[in-house]
Amino acid sequence: MTLEYDSETDSMYVYIDEESEVKDSVEVDDDLVLDYDINGKLVGIEIMKAKNIISQKILDEFVEEDSN
Repeated sequence: MTLEYDSETDSMYVYIDEESEVKDSVEVDDDLVLDYDINGKLVGIEIMKAKNIISQKILDEFVEEDSN
């Protein structure tokens, strides 16, 4: 599993299965999208307005890692 955070858009993507191709996306609400492969397996999660859900300390760690 891999996490990516974009501080410009305040969005985070959780790659659950990086090998699978996304075939379907379900918008759970305005800030959460679930991505599924052709077999219906969850392969990724997109979180918009990530600061509302994930602590700033954790998000700051991702920004620091991206800049190195």
